[in-house]
Amino acid sequence: MKTKRFKKTTAKRVAISSKMKSQLVTLLQKQASIKNSSNSSTALSTGVINKSTAVTIAHTEILNRRNSAITVRVIVINWDSGSPVILSTTNRTIPANTFSSFSTNVGGIQFHYEVVVITSRTTNVIINNFGTNAAFVPQEGSTVLNNDLVRISL
Repeated sequence: MKTKRFKKTTAKRVAISSKMKSQLVTLLQKQASIKNSSNSSTALSTGVINKSTAVTIAHTEILNRRNSAITVRVIVINWDSGSPVILSTTNRTIPANTFSSFSTNVGGIQFHYEVVVITSRTTNVIINNFGTNAAFVPQEGSTVLNNDLVRISL
């Protein structure tokens, strides 16, 4: 009997998850101005971060070690309602061999947020995300480094 309940619960989670994924993909495509996944841009996600009370800023650092400029879009998403709500979108061109940082106030988010970086190139590009306090001190458990980012399809 427990197995049947578990299967029903799992099926509901999959349906909800699929619906939320569809909502997120639609939202990100609109924000990214991407028509389909054949575009040369790559989207990388932190996944949903469980925000500690000390975190007030979502801080993203991007190092471009390429010999050419890259374009990036950093999107911060509030997941408190269970559905994606865009908190901020920032576009920037990062010149060759330079560093750029992006900061978004997440003090109004109670529990969950995500950072999505859409970039024109990923080779020789390093992206790190930190949840910081107001003094930009990284808070434990709120760091997602380049190797931990997840490639998502749009």
